[in-house]
Amino acid sequence: MSGLLDSALIPTTKSIVDLFGITVVFTVIDAGTFNPETGQYDGRTETEHTVVCTPPGNYRRYLSERSADGGLSIERGDIQIGLPAQGLTFEPKTTQTVVVAGKTWQVVEVLPIYSGELPALYILNLRGGK
Repeated sequence: MSGLLDSALIPTTKSIVDLFGITVVFTVIDAGTFNPETGQYDGRTETEHTVVCTPPGNYRRYLSERSADGGLSIERGDIQIGLPAQGLTFEPKTTQTVVVAGKTWQVVEVLPIYSGELPALYILNLRGGK
């Protein structure tokens, strides 16, 4: 169930990003089901999703900030994008890759920004750029 802020801010977030954003391609991998007889995963699929996000930007957090597991959550060369939650046909996860400006990046952190009860925007920290 969404609240008053959700009904106003979620579509506003999407319309602003659609107006000023860039097109990127996410690759979502479904590992399938583990088959213990073969030791393999059956039914592995990769699905591409073309979406609009904010242009990549610099971090607003300190490079020395630590993640929950004690490692550095940000490394030199990482970038950050904002992905509107409205209309997404997948949930952003750290198992995904995204092509931004012709380079493939690994999603290393997903930070949902809530407008109320629901996320309006996901901040994605990306690493790699190959």
